[in-house]
Amino acid sequence: MVALTLALSCHLDIYQRQQGQHVWKQHGRELFIGESTVLVLGLGDIGGNYAKRMKSLGAYVIGISRSRAGHLSEQ
Repeated sequence: MVALTLALSCHLDIYQRQQGQHVWKQHGRELFIGESTVLVLGLGDIGGNYAKRMKSLGAYVIGISRSRAGHLSEQ
């Protein structure tokens, strides 16, 4: 999940398509994870680990679970 988040924040999916078409255009500004807010729906094993990893990359993380909602730093 972290790898996919990083790939999408750098528009790698668009650049991959452009590569197949032999087109080399810049596609806007890449997102910096440290300046982002990440919403995690479900804080079980997978969601909780993803939230911790995104927080360690500097993202502001909001986690929502069935039993409670809050910021990761509060849990």
